Amino acid sequence: MAHRCRILTLLLLALGTLVGCSSLPRQITVQPGERVRIALQQADGKVFTLQNESSGSAESVYRDAHADLGLKVAKDDKIQLLLDLLAAKGMFERATSHPAPDARDVLSVVTQHAQYHWSRRKPQFSGTRANPTIDEGELPFHEARAYFFDVYVNTIAYHGRQLDKRALQAEQARARQSNDSARSRAEGLNAPKGNSK
Repeated sequence: MAHRCRILTLLLLALGTLVGCSSLPRQITVQPGERVRIALQQADGKVFTLQNESSGSAESVYRDAHADLGLKVAKDDKIQLLLDLLAAKGMFERATSHPAPDARDVLSVVTQHAQYHWSRRKPQFSGTRANPTIDEGELPFHEARAYFFDVYVNTIAYHGRQLDKRALQAEQARARQSNDSARSRAEGLNAPKGNSK
């Protein structure tokens, strides 16, 4: 997995150097000052969002006490490259105007003029659960999600928040309890076994 991530990162870096003279197809052009958001909503409810920098300063987004903690502000050229990669994968031709009602994960591009959504549906298993058949039609979604995460994880965000002391203490207590439980299980596994002949 780490090897695939490194290859993807190298691919994006290589493509990033070619953006100026790129022959990648362009479906959406990031216009300075116009907001473009690319978001991934996962089945567990987590939402990760990228927004272009020229649509509002990163400082104002990160200082907003009510801003979504999953929102990151990326340079316009990174957002443009991501959009061009989505276009190169034919994603805009597969887009819908709304997420599928049975969507497990949704990747969305929202501009001032249009919305594009790609849904990964709940898995339909054929065969056994241990060995499901992969839906070949979802491979572009998985590639697009990988491109999105490559930009997302390489974008630094500094959200300012007041820490809730009680929530922090509760999280520390939960982590200690989890750690103690794991240690007990590990000690049980490492305990010498009785002599059995």
